[in-house]
This record gives sequence, structure tokens and C-alpha cells, in this order.
Amino acid sequence: MEDSGILHRRLGPQKVYTMELNISVIIPAYNRFGMLTRVIDSILAQTVPVFEIVVVDDGSKDETAEQMPQWIRQKPGWSERVRYFRQENQGQSAAGNFGVAQAKGDWIAIAAHDDLWLPWKVGWQLRALDRYGVDCGPCFT
Repeated sequence: MEDSGILHRRLGPQKVYTMELNISVIIPAYNRFGMLTRVIDSILAQTVPVFEIVVVDDGSKDETAEQMPQWIRQKPGWSERVRYFRQENQGQSAAGNFGVAQAKGDWIAIAAHDDLWLPWKVGWQLRALDRYGVDCGPCFT
């Protein structure tokens, strides 16, 4: 599994962990529908909730394009926080960049399409950012 991290869009000298958080999680995906649903569930189970999850399907040839919109409509809690976009296959970087452009949050987190998050991942990252303050830009795990 790949590393993922949160990049703080500099908002000033506020304490990170105690301020209002709007975290957008970007998931570039390709041919991983079965794993992708588990990844989304792990992100939605965070002890510090994320604002939204932006899934960018990079032209998958599996059932992702047919199944993901149905899952978003049917799974409890998904329709309010998971957004799905599909593009022609352009590679993971292009899919990630497109996802960042669609994000509405003040913070960006990147998750690989096979990256299961432990429930306290976001909370621990925010504590680290809070501890090191504005001198800390990106925070990777």
C-alpha cells in the first residue's frame, strides 16, 4: 500500500487540531472497485471525521463506473460525503490533480485506492501538525 498524507493549505497561525476542519480526501482509482469500497469505509470511520471524499476513476475497465454511483446512493452516509468523477485514463497524477481541483475542503488528504486507514490516522496527523505549528506544511504517514 502507498503512503498517504495531509497537506495543510496554510490558513494562518491557528492551532490545527482545535480549529474547524474541512478535510477533503482524494482517491485516484483504477480497476479496484472491490477494494475501493473498503477504503472509503475506513476513511468514513475516522475518529476525526473528514468533510468529503472525492473519488476519481481514471478510466477503469472493471465494474467501477457502473457500481460506484450505486454504492454512493445506497450506502448509509455515503451520499452526503462521497463524490465520484470519471475521466479517460490519464494516469494517477492526473486523476489526483483533478480530484484536488474538485475538492471543497481547506485540507487535502490523499489516499491510494488500496490504502485502508486506521480509525485514528487523521487525528494523529492533526495532533502532529498542531504540535509543530505553522512550520509544518505537509504531513505524511
